[in-house]
Amino acid sequence: MLGALRILDSMSSNTSTRSQPARLLSLVGVCLAGCLLLTPQGRTQARRWISYGAESPAWFHGKLSEAQAEAKERNIPLVVCCVLEGEEASGRLKEALNEDQSFASLTGGAILIVANNGDHEQKEIKIKNADGKRVKKSVCSAFGTDNCDAHKLHWDTVYKDYVMPDGGEWMLPDIYLIRPNGKLERRFLEGSYDDSGGGPPVSTVAREVETFKKIIGPGVRAEDLADLRQEATMAQAMARAKLWADSWRAWSNVSGLAPGGPHSEAAKSGLELAVKGMKLTLETQVKRLVPATLEDAYRRVRAMDFDDSPLEREVGRVLSAARRDPALKARLAEIDLILDAEELLEDIEEALQAKNTGLAKRLLRKLASKKLRQTPAAETARERYKDLQS
Repeated sequence: MLGALRILDSMSSNTSTRSQPARLLSLVGVCLAGCLLLTPQGRTQARRWISYGAESPAWFHGKLSEAQAEAKERNIPLVVCCVLEGEEASGRLKEALNEDQSFASLTGGAILIVANNGDHEQKEIKIKNADGKRVKKSVCSAFGTDNCDAHKLHWDTVYKDYVMPDGGEWMLPDIYLIRPNGKLERRFLEGSYDDSGGGPPVSTVAREVETFKKIIGPGVRAEDLADLRQEATMAQAMARAKLWADSWRAWSNVSGLAPGGPHSEAAKSGLELAVKGMKLTLETQVKRLVPATLEDAYRRVRAMDFDDSPLEREVGRVLSAARRDPALKARLAEIDLILDAEELLEDIEEALQAKNTGLAKRLLRKLASKKLRQTPAAETARERYKDLQS
């Protein structure tokens, strides 16, 4: 007859091998650490994924709360595998998890957690380090984690977060599919694996997880997360400084890296705000395109770096309209020559910094042309670069 085990009892002693699922009943007042909801912006969290074989899963190393936060940030599911030490069906699940290639392939688009209460011998394996060289590494012989603490760490927190809210009865083994928002989507096994209970094979679980990923939409790749956080931080900083074009570009990068999830929603709002800011900036200078403030306003409009943004064409229309205005046309033609000459002078300086003397000489001749020779920039170039004029 199957006996009921309390969760802390199962952690302190090995249970006997059983053919039926183990049912773990809740203990009132279990004290567990709280969970962070989302990794702070701008903080790059180190990747903590360890895989010890060509077809073995790369388990997340770290606290469950950190895995939950990353799943939310990346808009990907969390797959939690619960394996009771010494129990027969759990043993079969452990072997399947280590061998099934379809489950291991979930690593790129899901966070994989293994919760197990056992202690195992360490074994040495060979892995590739950051330089691509094969080196020896000591890992847990049962799951391939750095050590047994890595999989024991989740035992209490998995129970608290996903078993206690549902009455406290823990039927093992099991695999939980967790939504990016931290809510339990589905239990796959509920105490049965590859036995009379008829729990689905690991390959079926992997297929169902892939289907669920299509439902929640695309997520952020692990290798893009650091860049994503950096771009989001930059976008926010540029918005605070009212540098709207820079903010728009950074939010555009965020949108490209995060097709779904909280970063994607932030990018939508950020892009809208940046466009409004660019429109207001342009409208302010358009009002100043009058004789009294013409040169300053015109310079500011020409300097607006709105390329590829929704405002790019509008800037072009404003400049064209101003150049056609009879009251402004003659003066703007002069200002255009002055600005063109200043840009050429900057190009000469950049060419010399790059040690491209030939290009600098060609640009200098262009600046000395009849059209531009009377501009202040041309006069500066004649005095500054006498040695290039021979």
